[in-house]
Formats: sequence, C-alpha cells, structure tokens
Amino acid sequence: MSAIEDRNECVRNILDSLYEKAVNANVVIDESSYKNSLEKLFSTTAWGFREILLVVIIGMRLDPDFKASTGLYNCNPRAIYEGPIKEFLIEKEIPHRKSGPLNVAKATVGLDMTWAAQRRPSDVATEVVKLVNYMETDGSDKDTRINNKTEYQTV
Repeated sequence: MSAIEDRNECVRNILDSLYEKAVNANVVIDESSYKNSLEKLFSTTAWGFREILLVVIIGMRLDPDFKASTGLYNCNPRAIYEGPIKEFLIEKEIPHRKSGPLNVAKATVGLDMTWAAQRRPSDVATEVVKLVNYMETDGSDKDTRINNKTEYQTV
C-alpha cells in the first residue's frame, strides 16, 4: 500500500471507532467541560464548523503533535476531508457539504480567536476555537480529553 492509502485506511479506522462509540448506548462520556460548546456547534444551521472540528480530531489522532490552533494545514485537511472523511459521511448519510470545512477555514494559519472573529456566525466559530483549545490543552487530565482514545467508558 502507498502512504496515502495507509493514511486513508487509518482515517477510516478512526472514524469507524468514533462512530461505533457514538451509537453505543452503553458508552458514557463526561462532556461537562465542553457541553455548551458542543450544543452551540450542533444547533447552528451554518455549514462547515462541525466538519472542520472532525478534521481537527482526525488530524490529532494521526499526529499527536498536531496543533490546529497554530498550523491547521499541517494535517493536510483537503486530502483527509475530501477523501476518507467525505466518503464516510456519505456512507453513513451524515449531512455535510462538498468542501464545507475547507471553505470555513480558507486562508487561515490556525483556528484561533482571530479566525473566529472573521467568520460568520462568529459565535459558532468561537465555540470551535474553545473546543480546539480544550483538546490541545496539556494537563493532568489529558487522558480524558476528547481527542484521546481512552476517554470512553462502557457501562
């Protein structure tokens, strides 16, 4: 397999794992630290913000040193979104747009408050930045961060 095929297979495995946990009623996640941000993100009618967060999560899983706040394009977002992520969203019938996350993050170095202020609706973009910052934060509870593979508990 080529490096691209290997990466795409890895992305697909990550997406399958996340999806299985999302639909498993026995999986409990303590979302209290970021619940308000998620509610804002998933109640908006604006396209692209949910998808860019998914790209960030995949980027963090592929490279633990990836920081979307300072180097969004270091994860090759176009390649991973328009390939395995979009294929997955289509297969699972999850609403998305052709290049939603790429349009919402166009011409930015990182997902930070400067980026959020330039987007509409800026309040939704601000919640994306808060979630990115939450996932990137180093701390004693890093094992419970939403980008970590071990934060899920089965009841």
